[in-house]
Amino acid sequence: MTASAGGSRAPAAGALVLGAALLGLGGLFLSRPREAAHLFGLPVQGAGEDYVRALGVRDLALAGGLAMSASASPKSLAAVSGLAAMIPVADAALVRARRGSPAAVMLHAASAAALAVLSVAAWRSGTRQERAARRARGLDPGLADLT
Repeated sequence: MTASAGGSRAPAAGALVLGAALLGLGGLFLSRPREAAHLFGLPVQGAGEDYVRALGVRDLALAGGLAMSASASPKSLAAVSGLAAMIPVADAALVRARRGSPAAVMLHAASAAALAVLSVAAWRSGTRQERAARRARGLDPGLADLT
């Protein structure tokens, strides 16, 4: 997680924070599926605990993806977090369609927003890094040098 010329550590740090939260949620979903289902926004009955545990595995995998992307290029992080934002959007739609807890719908929506913001910040950071690298090689004189 290094900041190169013109880059920022903020997107990578944000990815690690979100990844840590998902790691905790994944552990909760695996170890305490009934409580986790309540947090998710839908009740669990019978064999439904297995589906809740599958959500835990999904969250653990996403946490790993965010952590790995945090140490890769900013645009890789932007792609991973942007695609990952679809997951809580779908979760929110599912909870809403099943008339689940409004608070849970908001929690999923907030998760989607956080991932979307992370994606945009990482993309912008990568663009700044690329521009700085071009300038360092003399390939992009910048607007000040054009006048």
